[in-house]
Amino acid sequence: MEAGGSFVEKKYSGTDRGKIFIDSLRIRVSRFRTAGLGDEDFEGQLYGSREDNFFSRLWELNLAERLQESGLDISSRRTGPDFKALIDGTVVWFEAISPKPEGLPKEYFCPVAEGTSIRCITVPFEKILLRVTSAIRDKAKKFDHYISDGIVNENDICVVAIDTTQLGMDGAVGVSQNPTIVEATYPIGPLELKIDRETGDIVDSGLSYRPTVPKISPNGFVSVETDSFLSGGYRHVGAAIGSFWTMPRTHFTLVHNISAGNRLAIGVLKVEEEYVPANNQKEFVLRKLTSDQIGR
Repeated sequence: MEAGGSFVEKKYSGTDRGKIFIDSLRIRVSRFRTAGLGDEDFEGQLYGSREDNFFSRLWELNLAERLQESGLDISSRRTGPDFKALIDGTVVWFEAISPKPEGLPKEYFCPVAEGTSIRCITVPFEKILLRVTSAIRDKAKKFDHYISDGIVNENDICVVAIDTTQLGMDGAVGVSQNPTIVEATYPIGPLELKIDRETGDIVDSGLSYRPTVPKISPNGFVSVETDSFLSGGYRHVGAAIGSFWTMPRTHFTLVHNISAGNRLAIGVLKVEEEYVPANNQKEFVLRKLTSDQIGR
């Protein structure tokens, strides 16, 4: 265990609810390891002193359990993506990541001060979105290397799985009120209103088209793409999972990549919502299916 004591003990042992979570976590980890999942550093980092390591390893555990709940027989090994499954005769790989809150303002995470009942802050939606687009890009590159090294076959399906818990309470849902994972893969922006100049009346409303978001770099502003699944940038990534954990529940969103060479079938994973793209003759459509509609 890392020096400094266990983060999970310090964070959650102060309440009965937290103690129940810690006890159940030990049981869950035992099942996880008995199934042959995880690497040699799993327990050390899960029960270590670093917050980011804890949430990264908890995400691997949550993801593995959800895949098993979906009826999948999963495995993991020392080298390669985190989990491997066989779905309808096709190998599917899952690579998990829990982005750290780098670049997010400290006041965004500060609790309401004692003696005050309200606090106003600006939610850093674009900064949160940039953390998610960065995570997708990093894992897509990693899958590229796995394919080049022969670990992943070109005919396999690759899934990037992102947990936004470390990005705060607004990490899961973007400014459009759609999941952040959807905003990070398709060009969906904030709500926009069309106003008649003469009357001042609102004549139309809807979500704006946003294929990029600005990012400050050493050389000034650069544009970061948020339409990678539509533009064809990650053809080897079949889908992306977005998740957010609030003890003890984990919410899952699955987004399919319309540009993927190998696409994941609809309804094979147990998720709360699934976004399915389609190209009609006149327009691109992204449908949201709930677990009831999927039949899960």
